[in-house]
Amino acid sequence: MEKRLRLFAKMLQEADVYVDSHTHGQLESSIKYAQQETMQRIGQFLEECLDDDDDDVDTQLNYDPRANKYEI
Repeated sequence: MEKRLRLFAKMLQEADVYVDSHTHGQLESSIKYAQQETMQRIGQFLEECLDDDDDDVDTQLNYDPRANKYEI
């Protein structure tokens, strides 16, 4: 299963979009580039999660950022 997830992360990081400046307007091009960047970032996050050891994963799963803060 980990190999499949690593392959998926690699595919996301290598995501590329085709933008044809003759048929796509600026908005369409911007959307495609934003989609590409989002896929690449998700791939990086997935790879980071796969590289973490079990203790780090447990710590992150149990972390509550509101635990030690005062409510207003």
